[in-house]
Amino acid sequence: INVTKFFRDPHVWDTVSSDILTKLDSQTRFSPIRAWSCGCASGEEPYSISIMLTNFLKHKKYSYDVFATDISLDALEFAKNGIYREENLVNVKPEVKSEHFEKTPENTYKIYSKAKNQVQFFRLDMLKNSGKLFDIIFCRNVLIYYDKNGHEQIFKKFHESLKKDGFLVIGQDESMIGTEASKLFDLILPKERIYKKIS
Repeated sequence: INVTKFFRDPHVWDTVSSDILTKLDSQTRFSPIRAWSCGCASGEEPYSISIMLTNFLKHKKYSYDVFATDISLDALEFAKNGIYREENLVNVKPEVKSEHFEKTPENTYKIYSKAKNQVQFFRLDMLKNSGKLFDIIFCRNVLIYYDKNGHEQIFKKFHESLKKDGFLVIGQDESMIGTEASKLFDLILPKERIYKKIS
């Protein structure tokens, strides 16, 4: 079910940008920030991540990579095209829209610039490991489609896929409460559902 918007739940994105990215930037970095959008659907989330990182790293000496995965080939093809209706951009600030999108003759918006090029899309089942390590993982509004056993497997996989002191962002209606996996993470920002890996 692909129902999403750019910068869905804006306060979460504001917190990630002002707090979490600052933590990731607190030490001298030589490698890119690596982010994973798991269950990326039609692409709004990974492109939101990419726009946020582009703006945050504008004057930094290192870059970033966004790894976006979904099980649906149709969703991935749509995401790769990067063309969206105006209602999908309701949370995008005007200056961000003018910098990262161009309006098409069909009155849709096409994402362009570095923000599009930095996102790599792959087909992957959420219950499978990506084989990569990330600084931050976004898995928002996807877990509601899995049962408790699925949650345990997914959270364990995320723990394995995060670098030391990495962060996990889940949906506003999702939680680790009642799972064994909750022992693997600290809930550092309850309102935003942001967790930190316990190494």
